[in-house]
Amino acid sequence: MTALTRKLATLRDRSSTGKSEPRQDSQFAGDLPRLLYLGDVPVDESFAGSTLLYRLFQSYPVDRLLVVETDMQSSPNGRRLDGVQYLRLRFVRERLLRSRIRNVYGSALALTTGLQARKVRRLIGSFMPDAVVSVSHGFTWMTAFRFAKANDLPFHLILHDDWRHAMPVPRWMQPAIRRRFATAYRGATECYCISRYMVEEYAREFGRKGVVLSPSRGDDCPRYEAPRRSSSVGMTYAYAGSLHNDGYRDLVLRLASILPAGSRLLVYSPEVTVPPDLNERIEFRKPLPPSELIHALRSEADVLFCPSSFLSEERLAMRMNLPSKLAEYTAVGVPILIWGPDDSSPVKWGREHPGAACVVDRNSDAALRNAVDRLEDAEVRFQLAVGAMKVGDGFFSAASVRAVFHQGLLATSHGAERPAASLL
Repeated sequence: MTALTRKLATLRDRSSTGKSEPRQDSQFAGDLPRLLYLGDVPVDESFAGSTLLYRLFQSYPVDRLLVVETDMQSSPNGRRLDGVQYLRLRFVRERLLRSRIRNVYGSALALTTGLQARKVRRLIGSFMPDAVVSVSHGFTWMTAFRFAKANDLPFHLILHDDWRHAMPVPRWMQPAIRRRFATAYRGATECYCISRYMVEEYAREFGRKGVVLSPSRGDDCPRYEAPRRSSSVGMTYAYAGSLHNDGYRDLVLRLASILPAGSRLLVYSPEVTVPPDLNERIEFRKPLPPSELIHALRSEADVLFCPSSFLSEERLAMRMNLPSKLAEYTAVGVPILIWGPDDSSPVKWGREHPGAACVVDRNSDAALRNAVDRLEDAEVRFQLAVGAMKVGDGFFSAASVRAVFHQGLLATSHGAERPAASLL
């Protein structure tokens, strides 16, 4: 083990106690490789996978990082990494991926990843990367893998969601795409999975064990010394996140429908249609940047809601995808209510950290109502909030998560052997 690797391991271990010190990882910044990020997920401080990347690169030396995004989504200037160069690889017509021909168009994108890989060298100009990193979302991870292998560069693959859920291709093409993913996953220098549950699932499916790279808080995450105390009269529940799938939307509406009279549910998400009988129980708010969101939840919320879909077609993703919102939720200082299948990642996370959340693992309004009744007790809420803060300070520490990623990069730059793989 090199001296740099030992420093990283020490930082990771110290951070896991909850005593994290943001920016401490800058002591070995000069040894990190020149890194090319190439992917369909924009790197900005907005939500979900974008925020994960933003925080992962937040302290990376700006002269050693180049971000190449695509037309799938682009990051707004005001939320980008300071001082980092952003380029655009233009080949995706995003509107077509939302049209009736999305599967046909998706197959065309999948078949042209080799052509896009050849464009990358011209696009990045004089920047000479030592390593390439991508995210298994959309199509450009295939381009990034091709580019890395063609140029004999280490390839690092980040998996914050199950790759199948962002791959619109016809059914007949799905086996071929799975083979491509298996090649990239097995051939990557390192694979960083959002949860231990994803590591285990992919190890069974593809025969390779990845590394856990949990969601993290930002360096500007507010730190509260104690939970927020509140009364039990007119309680406010809050949900922050996407409502793009039916499973999440259904559970949010069901929670609102069983809340006691006088209670309400705040939803920080783009507005969706709400049944008329729930108009007085649900209040929609615009999405906020993470640090602003934490302050807003701290000022108004008594309980934070984290659902996980019960729909059969979403169960595989629910088993693996640990919601990034837990990083913010555990910093607020109010209790967390988790509702989902017993094998979903949030429920398993809650069970593995007793006292950090109130967990409901049955698809039952009666079971949910029992949990809501329990949360009427102010002392129960206070103790659950204490537990959430204690677990979150260590589990979602920015320094410890970055240390895992940097250790993988440094191991490569110091001569670690890489798996061989043929081009996709």
